[in-house]
Amino acid sequence: MGDIRDDYSPTSQTDEIWDAVADNEYALGWGGVGHLRSLQEQGGTLKTVEVESDTDGEFYPPEEQYIEGGEYSPLARPLFFYFNHAELEERPDLIASFARFYINNQHEFATTVDFYRATDQDIVDNHDQLDSVLEEIGEDPDEITVERQDP
Repeated sequence: MGDIRDDYSPTSQTDEIWDAVADNEYALGWGGVGHLRSLQEQGGTLKTVEVESDTDGEFYPPEEQYIEGGEYSPLARPLFFYFNHAELEERPDLIASFARFYINNQHEFATTVDFYRATDQDIVDNHDQLDSVLEEIGEDPDEITVERQDP
């Protein structure tokens, strides 16, 4: 993907993007497709366009199977969550239990707020990464209150 033009209106507010695009038949905007789907269900008229994949050069719409399969790339991205490493060291059971709870339930959380769910492999990888960090700070991952649940 090349440089982005400088004759655009930058904003991080998704609703502003959708409103600006809806008011101009020639406008393009970037935003979360889950949020767009929610607006479409409410009668919105915005449409998506297919994007050339950087994996195989074919064009794909922003639909769940292509996002989860990695073909809708380079625009699809995972949803990240972060925790404070110092707090994890100080209160490992509390922080790691919350992280484990989130990882175990992210499929439900994501779809509730109009995001696409993480892949099963992403969930396994997230658990592995949490286990690795716990081991680095001298904690046993099996001692965390909330147990790991792989898909």
